[in-house]
Amino acid sequence: MRWVKPILGNNPLAADSQPEEKKTKTIQIIMKFIMKNRFLIRAMYAAAVALFFMACGSDNDGSGSSPAKEPNVNRNTDYSDAAATRTEVPHLQGGNSQFIAYRVSDNTFDKDGVNYCVEWDRTLKSNRWTCYVMTKQNIKKNVQRWYAAEGEMQYPFDVVNLTTDDYHTKSNGQDLIYGSGFDHGHLCPSNDRLYSLAINKQTFYLTNMQPQYKVFNGSDKNYKYKGLWINMEQFLYNFVSGTKFSSADSLFVCKGGTIDSENHILQRIGGKMIVPKYFYAAVVWKRAKLNVYSGLAFWFEHTNVYHGDDALKGYVVSISELQNKLGNKIDFFCNLPDKTEAQVEKVAATMDFGL
Repeated sequence: MRWVKPILGNNPLAADSQPEEKKTKTIQIIMKFIMKNRFLIRAMYAAAVALFFMACGSDNDGSGSSPAKEPNVNRNTDYSDAAATRTEVPHLQGGNSQFIAYRVSDNTFDKDGVNYCVEWDRTLKSNRWTCYVMTKQNIKKNVQRWYAAEGEMQYPFDVVNLTTDDYHTKSNGQDLIYGSGFDHGHLCPSNDRLYSLAINKQTFYLTNMQPQYKVFNGSDKNYKYKGLWINMEQFLYNFVSGTKFSSADSLFVCKGGTIDSENHILQRIGGKMIVPKYFYAAVVWKRAKLNVYSGLAFWFEHTNVYHGDDALKGYVVSISELQNKLGNKIDFFCNLPDKTEAQVEKVAATMDFGL
């Protein structure tokens, strides 16, 4: 009998084993390729992520020097000072509310020389918000805290941009916070502005102050340098000075107390000066290398009860939530392109900030 070589295509056992062998070899080849080129693949993935977020971001650093490349319907357009176009500045109220940018001549601190900006309501005679930028450069501690010389006021009135009629004052010319039991609570902190004496001194203007309980501000003798407000400020300072924050990054901050609703007013000193019932901070971190933005906000009830040991995370809200709590009276980060602004304000990026 003649031997016939079996035909593999007709052999069910051979037919089953051959695809499995090919599949195994294919997987082995792919795995070898991945292992050999893993660093290239990671780089390509990182580049793709960066390109995605760049499409969501803007090249505008907030100084007004670079036009936004995406639609920005709610940006500040009616202004007399270009600082109104900076990233940290909310939408201006206009009317009897005055926008003031405090500047210094030293552009190594800020390329436009801007220290911080405020919106002062001349009808309510109160600060609505203070906003500023933090970088590794501008939070350097080159000097000590400024103290007034004899004959000077520790918390001077800004009479260059305003008049004395724009403040609540006592008959002796002092502001109403003196002797009230409340602190002069900084909004742009003195501790963040020790780059020069002139820069630090500007933070003591009354336009940068709100009345705060000592136990909230961190000056109570029983809880020295501990309180919700000072803890939040120290958290932001530590974040910017930390290793996660690069030398090219920026932290945009806007802080204030509630003044626009009677339900959000704790009391009035002398029946006149508003003491906010709530204080807040809206924060956006720009990672310069990727042009990626992350944001969150803090919302604190202003009480005379010590909460300095509380975890800050319990006071975090999204920027969108903060705007709702404020009755949408303030539109934060309006100078960001609309798409970027919406994304940043929607989610409180606690993980990005290490909370």
